[in-house]
Amino acid sequence: MPSTLSERFAARRQRSREQRLVYSAHRCKCGALIAYEPGSPAKAWDCSDILLGLAIPKGEPGAAQHDDLYPFIFYEIKPINTDWALENRCR
Repeated sequence: MPSTLSERFAARRQRSREQRLVYSAHRCKCGALIAYEPGSPAKAWDCSDILLGLAIPKGEPGAAQHDDLYPFIFYEIKPINTDWALENRCR
């Protein structure tokens, strides 16, 4: 449980970001669901851990390998129910 006010605000922003994402049942190489944020200029599916800032940067100890982006123009990936995705996002 976050103890300081800034930790509580950070946790609240994280939950808000998680709820804004549109998830797919397809998983990245790291095991996280792929997702996109509506209105994002990327126009592609990406690893939800990357979008949420949870992924360890490439080259750092413990960094996982991730899929490349799945641009909307080349891939037709179906979204899933966001509530289910939030409950099952973890590996």
